[in-house]
Amino acid sequence: MTPSGFFIDTNLLLLLIVGSVGRDLIAKHRRLRRFTGEDFDNLINLLYPEQVFVTPNTLTETSNLLAQHKEPERSRFFDRLKFIIQESKEVVVASTVASRNNAFKRLGLTDAALWRL
Repeated sequence: MTPSGFFIDTNLLLLLIVGSVGRDLIAKHRRLRRFTGEDFDNLINLLYPEQVFVTPNTLTETSNLLAQHKEPERSRFFDRLKFIIQESKEVVVASTVASRNNAFKRLGLTDAALWRL
């Protein structure tokens, strides 16, 4: 039986974390300016109760983007990221494999790893 669920990229993981901490913070985060509270609601409705899959690359990118935020939200974002890491399924795609993907030059390593899945 193949597990069901959704792979989530950096932008959507960032939206999930920031929106979970506070919907009002979505508009304040420079990387999320194109998203709304309604986008967050749609993401929640799509993802749960399904399994969420992540890659180490996506988690690292998301962590780096969250680290750019100031306190006190920064700590709250990292608490939520920690929770999501514990609850999600991490799938590793070797960089050597992802870089062989035709999408690598166009999308970069993180998204090429997701594309591979």
